[in-house]
Formats: sequence, C-alpha cells, structure tokens
Amino acid sequence: MEHSISQYVRKSIDIDPDWQRPTPSQRSLRYDIWLCLATSLLAFVSSISYQSLGLFGDDHQEILWSYILAQLMVLPLTVRRRYPLTAFAVATLIFFVPSLMISLPIYYTLIFQGTYLFLLYTVIAWGKDRKIVWMSVYIVIFWTVAWIIIAWTLQGVALFNVNEMAQNGPIDTSLATLLTLCINNGLYFGSGIALGRISWIRAYQSEILENQRHELEQQSEQLAQDRVVRERLRVARELHDSVGHHISVISLQSGAARCLLHKYPDKATEALQNVEQSASTAITEMRSIVRLLRHDGEHSQAEGNLTYNEPTLEQLQQLFIEVEASGIHVEYLTSEHQEKSLTKIPQGTQSSIYRMIQESLNNVRRHSLARTVHVIVRSVEVNYRVWIEIEIIDDGCLKKEHTDIPSSRYGLRGIKERAEALGGSATYGHRTNAQGWFVYIRIPERHSENT
Repeated sequence: MEHSISQYVRKSIDIDPDWQRPTPSQRSLRYDIWLCLATSLLAFVSSISYQSLGLFGDDHQEILWSYILAQLMVLPLTVRRRYPLTAFAVATLIFFVPSLMISLPIYYTLIFQGTYLFLLYTVIAWGKDRKIVWMSVYIVIFWTVAWIIIAWTLQGVALFNVNEMAQNGPIDTSLATLLTLCINNGLYFGSGIALGRISWIRAYQSEILENQRHELEQQSEQLAQDRVVRERLRVARELHDSVGHHISVISLQSGAARCLLHKYPDKATEALQNVEQSASTAITEMRSIVRLLRHDGEHSQAEGNLTYNEPTLEQLQQLFIEVEASGIHVEYLTSEHQEKSLTKIPQGTQSSIYRMIQESLNNVRRHSLARTVHVIVRSVEVNYRVWIEIEIIDDGCLKKEHTDIPSSRYGLRGIKERAEALGGSATYGHRTNAQGWFVYIRIPERHSENT
C-alpha cells in the first residue's frame, strides 16, 4: 500500500517532460518591472478606496498592515519570470502566514487575490524544475484544504457572518458554507493551474516545432549539398568515361599512324581519320556537358543548339567496333530475348551500364596486352527480384610500361560508384585460374534513384 502511494505521488509530480522553458530576453524581463510598478500603484489606489469606504475598520495598525501587505504581495512580480519559484514562495508566505496571526480585509480584496493567482499561474508557466514546481503547488493546495476543513470545523457559518437562524435555501447553512469555500477555492486555484499549464505546454510544443523546423532546414541544406556532390561526381564520371574514351582512342590511333606512316601510308591515313573523328566527337560531347553545367534556362546563340544524349545499350555495338579498331577482338555474349528486355530498362540505368562497360574496355586498351575481351550481359532472378549482371573478362597481361607506375584507379572507382548508386555492387581484379583481368557488376533491374 505504501509502495503504491509513493508511486502515485512520484507520478503526480513527474507529469511534465524533461524540458526547461527558456528565460525570456532582458527586454521582456523589464516588462515585469513595469508590471510591478503599475500593479503597485493600482494596489495603493485600491487600498485608499477600501479605507475611504470603511472596509479597513478604525484600527490604524491594521490599516497600516493592509497597505504594507498589499505592496509586499505585488513586489514578487519584478522577478516572476526570472525566478518564478522564489516569487511564488515569497507570495505564498505573504498570503498565508500573516493570516494565521491577524485577520485583515486586505486578504479578500481583488488586487491581493488576483496578484497571488497571477503568481500561481506564473510558477506553473515558467518554473524550470517541474518536480519542485508541482510539489510546491500540491503543498499549497494541501494547506488550503486543511485550512478549509479546520476553519469550517471550528467556525462554521461564522466564516461568512451568516445568521444561523436564517435558512432560506434547500440545504443546511453549515454545509452551504463548506460548499462555497470548496467551489470558490477550487475555481481560484484550478484556473491558475490550468492557465499556467496551458501556457507551459504551448511553449513546449512551440519549442519542439521550432527544433523540427531547424532540423528540416539543416536536412534540406544537407540534401542540397549532397545533390551538388552527386552531380559533381556524375559529371566527373561522364567526362572521364566519355571524353577519356575518345582521348584513349586518339592516343592509340595516333601511335598506330606513326608506326605505319612510312611502310603503310594508306593504313596510317585511315588511323589519322579515326583520330580526327574521335577528336571531333570528344569536343562535341565535352561542349555538351559544359553547356549542361552552365545552363541557366536561357539558350545562348553563341553555344548553338548542342544537346547531350546519354548513351544506351543499343550503342554497345558501335562501341565494340571502335575497340576492335585498336586490334582487340570483342565477344558480346547475351541472348536475343535478354537483349530486347535490357533495352526496356530506364534510360539512366542503360547509360550507367554503357559507361561501365566503356570504362572497362578502355582500361583493357590502355593497360593490357589482351587480344580478346568477353563482354557478358545477362539478367537473372534471385528471390523474386531481377538483377542485371555484367562481366568484362580479358585474356591479357599488364603492359610493361605500366607495371611500375601506380594507377589513379579513377575509372575503377567510377565503375564502383555507378554500381552503388544503382543499388548494386562491382568487383574487379586478376583472374584466379587464367591470365587476364575481370570486372563483375551486379545491379537491380529497377532502381528509384536518378543517376
């Protein structure tokens, strides 16, 4: 039983979240001083009015105490939001302690009662240590209930100076006195507690909404930065894969032309024509990519009507022809049915697959002595999900001029980034039981992210 009572008491003082309402600004705190001065003047004028009406009686000492208590009750308003618990404690002492020794009409005036009610509201609305706040309020309520019971038991209807013989209502005057005390004090303390808690809850909810708004702004800013980073990576990959491919072709074809120039001028001419075509294509694509970066919604006549079309899987055959022109045989392995189905996947995914295959073949041409490259593209179903698998396997060893030069691996990094952006993965390395290099890519057929 004692354990359940202690739990109930603990829950009753721990009803608010662990949050402290921020102290208002210095400008707002100065308003409390002006409020105190205005209320002090109002209390003084009100006390003069009560005295003039004869409500304070003829005892000069009691009249003096009425003036003093009215001003003392107003004084805690100066620090009501800076030190709400202290202000409420001082007001409670002024409100209850003197009444135990002397009975003054000032206790029943509107200014006196209203000021204490306002300080009760303030401690609930602005108190920082919520447990102490509720303990203080419960102590005041307990004391008030005890005072009502004791006063009613000892004095009864004498509290209201009611003629005990005059009973005009349906209930006993003694019971009516008790009901009146309970209703008046219940409304008095209940209104202050309710309004204070509403103010505190609104401030708490406003703080939560402000924090959420701030978090959303930070997340939006972070997402914008992430989009910029992703776009930079995408453009870097496009430049590396597209323009780098043509530069690689230019390098190989110009080298072949140099070797064939004296012995086979016709073949050298053909190689130089390929260099010219690759250079023109590289310039066109680079201008298109730069135009996309600088595009601001207005078409510049100086830049012309250049457009940049992302490659598709249907252009793989043209890519293989360019690779075979450098002396490497490409074997493209895929079924006719799967080749048709692969062309139906999203344009962004097709472009990424094309670029990954292109970069893998460029690596073979630049760094390998391979004579044959197998390109395998297939779709497989695993656990009710369709995946696209790409394998690029060559049969060559590393060129001697590259054995001692560390590679930047930007191309391989780009392949891995593209695969991961599509929700897949990429692995690469030397073949285990044969000479050559392999690249294995696995991506889902459908992916929501725009790559």
